[in-house]
Amino acid sequence: MIVISKQRPSKDVAFFISKIALTLLQISESTRQKKRGCLSMDFYTIAYLENQSTFNVYLKYIFIFVALILLLILFSLYMRKRIETKYRDLSIILLLVIVFLIGVQYSDYTQDQSTYSKYSQMVQFVHQLAKDQQLDETQISVNSTTLVDEVIIKTPTQYYTAHFNDDMSAYTLETVYLVNPDIHVNDQ
Repeated sequence: MIVISKQRPSKDVAFFISKIALTLLQISESTRQKKRGCLSMDFYTIAYLENQSTFNVYLKYIFIFVALILLLILFSLYMRKRIETKYRDLSIILLLVIVFLIGVQYSDYTQDQSTYSKYSQMVQFVHQLAKDQQLDETQISVNSTTLVDEVIIKTPTQYYTAHFNDDMSAYTLETVYLVNPDIHVNDQ
């Protein structure tokens, strides 16, 4: 005698996915509140800038790859036990998650290309600044991950702000003093 459970595992999976989404939203909100309420300034080293440009893309690909593996496992379980529809339901939910992730990846592609360009511009600027100031690149940190006018630069001895021309091909440095010297340096 075959007994088919009347409970739908898709409700559990949907609940689990909604909990994950809620947690991610809470983390995002707490990060925003921390940035608004925190008076310390964040600075980024060359190591952070070089690693950051590829980390987000790898994270997205890892999520898609794990979801594809889970889909293959659930689909093979469904094909082996066709009577149990829970594997089919889970496979459909996972397929929809994969389609969503691929859609997000595609829509973020052009934005990511622009971001990578800005990261690489900042990395090149730090390389050139280190060469011009005769400093080691690891001693320089900046308060922005992208190349913008009036970026603040921290060297071992002073703080500077960089003023760029219109096409960002040349810069001048001006010594600045921080109102609150409480800074946080992100290095990797």
